[in-house]
Amino acid sequence: MGLLSVFAAGMFFSFSIWRTGSLWWAFGMHAAWDWGQSFLFGVADSGLMVQHHLLATHPAGKPLLSGGTTGPEGSVLILAVLGVGCLIVLTLPKGHYISLPTEITQPVSIPASSQLEGQ
Repeated sequence: MGLLSVFAAGMFFSFSIWRTGSLWWAFGMHAAWDWGQSFLFGVADSGLMVQHHLLATHPAGKPLLSGGTTGPEGSVLILAVLGVGCLIVLTLPKGHYISLPTEITQPVSIPASSQLEGQ
């Protein structure tokens, strides 16, 4: 389950970069996700527990649904969360990309190594 959720998260973040044209949305979403797990809800973040957190929660039920000691990232429900996240990414405004010229209009001359030694 862990490998599937890692793949889905990678696709989600790649899709967000493709849609927005920037890494900032992906950085912010990942930081908010980790902060929410670690500090706010006090659950394991990729199997690691932080010492100081606001709420204290304990996994209960089947590990496939609760994530067990791995945290929510090990749950099958993360796939639904990432699916909803992809729908949210679709509503983001299209980013502006820096367009590179398709062809070079002026020839570029590279100085020979002998010309560089004389300087």
